[in-house]
Amino acid sequence: MRKLISFVFILSCVNIKVKAQCDAAFTFSVNLATAQFQATNANVNYRHYWLLGDGTNGFGTGISHTYSFPGTYTVTHILADSVNQCSDTTQQLIGINIPVTCQSNLSLTRDSSNFSLYYFNAMPQVTGDTAMFYYWKIDGISLPLPATTSSFSQVLTPGIHYICLTIFTTTGCTSSLCHTIIVTTPPPCALTASFTYTTFASNSKQFNFTPDPLSNELRYDWNFGDGHSSSLANPVHTYSQAGTYNVRLIITDTIPGCRDSVWQNLQVHGTGDSCAASYTYTANPVHPNQITFTAISNQTITSQTWRIYHWTNSFYDSIIITANNPTYTFTDTGYYYTCLFITTNTGCSNWFCWGLYIDSVAGLPGGRIPSYPNPASNTVNLRLRLEQQNRINITVYNMSGNAVYKTQKQGFAGNNEINIPVQQLNSGQYFIDIQYGNQRKRSIFQKL
Repeated sequence: MRKLISFVFILSCVNIKVKAQCDAAFTFSVNLATAQFQATNANVNYRHYWLLGDGTNGFGTGISHTYSFPGTYTVTHILADSVNQCSDTTQQLIGINIPVTCQSNLSLTRDSSNFSLYYFNAMPQVTGDTAMFYYWKIDGISLPLPATTSSFSQVLTPGIHYICLTIFTTTGCTSSLCHTIIVTTPPPCALTASFTYTTFASNSKQFNFTPDPLSNELRYDWNFGDGHSSSLANPVHTYSQAGTYNVRLIITDTIPGCRDSVWQNLQVHGTGDSCAASYTYTANPVHPNQITFTAISNQTITSQTWRIYHWTNSFYDSIIITANNPTYTFTDTGYYYTCLFITTNTGCSNWFCWGLYIDSVAGLPGGRIPSYPNPASNTVNLRLRLEQQNRINITVYNMSGNAVYKTQKQGFAGNNEINIPVQQLNSGQYFIDIQYGNQRKRSIFQKL
């Protein structure tokens, strides 16, 4: 009996399955900003996941990663065996030593219409660090700009000017660069733009436009008032529907750098069209950026829809208004295009577009950045570039100046994506105030 018991015990020991043990150990090597990581155990059943300490990750038995900034990073290696159902995690500290280099550089462009106005933009070349401060001088005189100003505009008188930029990085690397600018006085512009047009007998909505003056040495930019444009000297354009269109022509003489523009109303006729659309507008004498629009038609208007957008950038002040004869406060200077769409008591529909220029917006801070999509239904997105890590405070205000949404986000050096939920907001226009460090930016959007 004793022998039988011993035999059973031996069989039991033989049938015991030993559970496999995982080991997430790894080795690494560093060459300047690039680190190589290699798992010690490369069993084909293992899965390897890496957290590299700078917000990035990787997969595989061995990986290579290049860090953007010097410092000490905690690298985590996670190993999992799906066959034997075991896992293990280990961490190691690695040091990244990137030599910091910095080279000051800048670009400048001349305004296409105001030839005394120049735009300056810092374009430093920095490795292993981030440019933090910018000091500008013109003709040896320091400009009274914040130290974080990387771009600005300046009116320069004719003559020779010296623009110098000195940069400082977060670790103290510094570099300076100077450029010589020769500002010339453009000759008097002798351009007087005008144009004529003719329609085709076979199609009353098709027009042939002829500019005056007409020359191969001139550049022509047409806007036909219906969302279409052309750069041809003698364009032919067909309108899709009848109505009154405001046609604009810009003629540019690129050699002396002068231009002139002209507007004309164009009436497009079509079968069965019997209602006219137009409007007038007046500016508030105290607040010249506050404009009141009044719709005009030869019939009784039953519905109005207004579309306003910036002439050069549809991100700015792009808005749809369904109120009758609205008053709208523009938040930025420049050229705007305003279109009115009407329906009358006879069921007739028509539309009319016209441009206006806002030359003064008092008391509003600068630093406008676009929001998208605009108009928005669910989420508004912003892209904000930071020169260094900083906390970002975001506040959304309605047209009455009341805060309707607030949030904070930890910002990092480089591009930062900001997402603002707007499903809970009522339809209308909203302003976004973004603050970080001693900087302040603004944006604007419309909630559908």
